[in-house]
Amino acid sequence: MTGIELLCRRLALGMDQADLAAALGAISGQTTRQITVSRWESDERAIPPGVQADMAVIETLADTLTARYIREATQAGPVKIQVPAREETFWADCPECKGLPLSLAQVAAGRAWRELPGAQISET
Repeated sequence: MTGIELLCRRLALGMDQADLAAALGAISGQTTRQITVSRWESDERAIPPGVQADMAVIETLADTLTARYIREATQAGPVKIQVPAREETFWADCPECKGLPLSLAQVAAGRAWRELPGAQISET
């Protein structure tokens, strides 16, 4: 994986470097700092081989959350996407997301909104 690939994939997730560092740390169990992500993206430091697999996990979780929000929003009544307001609520609703930043849920809600014209987004 190259620095520009990591940068583009991070931006596609709607995360800043600090959120990606937190997400990678939650997935790998190893501390990752924002400055490290910055150095990877600028090719100042080689990206460890495990980061590509960890990115795939984060992207899959984002896709899964998006599909879930679409499914739940269209089950009854007006189309309404419910996004957690706090990380603790996010983690309770999505145990496999424990430790990931709330921004992942917010990005998934935004993706769901693009698929559901006229939908409303509200916090839980």
